[in-house]
Amino acid sequence: LGDVYKRQGDVHVGHTAFYAADGIVLRTGSGIIRLDQKDIASKKTSELSIMPEGLLEGLKASELADLYQFLKSL
Repeated sequence: LGDVYKRQGDVHVGHTAFYAADGIVLRTGSGIIRLDQKDIASKKTSELSIMPEGLLEGLKASELADLYQFLKSL
């Protein structure tokens, strides 16, 4: 699940990394962006994962376990 922010016609999807009084920091699939609060038109939680489909196909159980541990550490 990710957060979806609309800003001046653009849509940004990712995980909210930090909330501040004047905006947010959003971790997206392509990097980290900052959105000013005044520029955010709306916010909602997406029901879709930001992880690409099929990414886990072909991974061994030990590789999945390693990935899970890594993601928990973020």
